[in-house]
Amino acid sequence: MWVRTAPSLFDSFASLLEMPGASQCAVPSATLVPVNVAEYTDRYEVWADLPGVPEDAVHVELSDGILRIRGERRAQDVGEGATLRCCERRVGVSERALRFGDSVDVNSINARLRDGVLHVTLPKADHLRTRQIPIHAN
Repeated sequence: MWVRTAPSLFDSFASLLEMPGASQCAVPSATLVPVNVAEYTDRYEVWADLPGVPEDAVHVELSDGILRIRGERRAQDVGEGATLRCCERRVGVSERALRFGDSVDVNSINARLRDGVLHVTLPKADHLRTRQIPIHAN
């Protein structure tokens, strides 16, 4: 289950009044990865937004027909002697699960991360690809 957190009423008023230090830093929370999914005759393509998530913190797997995308955005270390006065950037784990069933060729899946967007190409299994059937004259 994924939970979205919203700022507290106090945090909202504190930001309006520009009270330094009034807002607490973001608590790690799970969020839902926003995606676009397109279906073509020979493949599916998934684009998932993972801004600020480094490649080594992104995990993609297909198991039992379910594509799972997981990314973890870590808290920023501001260094010793600094006091963080405002902390609004979301940190924590973002996840998404998409069901494709047995429609995907599991050995040909490709994923790449560029500019905070994960692009996954899932070729369709041969038995599901659309084919033109040639018609032969007798």
